[in-house]
Amino acid sequence: MAKVKLFLILVVGFFVVAQGVNASADITNAVLNGAGTIVSESGQKITATVTVDLSGGSLWKSTAYNFGGEDWTCVDTVDYLSGVGINESFEITAPMEPGTKKVNFKIFEQNGCDKELAFSSATASLLTAFINFFHLGNLWLWVFVAIVAILILVYILKFLFVKKK
Repeated sequence: MAKVKLFLILVVGFFVVAQGVNASADITNAVLNGAGTIVSESGQKITATVTVDLSGGSLWKSTAYNFGGEDWTCVDTVDYLSGVGINESFEITAPMEPGTKKVNFKIFEQNGCDKELAFSSATASLLTAFINFFHLGNLWLWVFVAIVAILILVYILKFLFVKKK
């Protein structure tokens, strides 16, 4: 009887270990504001959505992202245990310097971005630009532009309609 119990324990243990060996995680898609490529203002908040396939008891608890070769930023996300086509959305901030950036994502088994599961380099692209000029925060700049435009208009009208002596 003891040999049967030992045999059952070994068989169950083998299947548990085998399931762990088959565990996998793949980032299948990543989008920014619902698109593969976006144009964003520098420093703007963007919604990143990462799609992941988990199998074999893989856990997904946190995600990291970076812009090109910059430092990684960690985001603790909802905890997931297995599933296909899992979508997780979170907010990221566009970099301040303008340019085209490739946004990379990694997913992790633990909170705090510990124990990497998968890395995706087939990711979304971000074009950042200094568009801050068009915000009302630069009201004085708009006032200056309006005054200059009015002065130019007055000069043109004066030149066209004032009779020369």
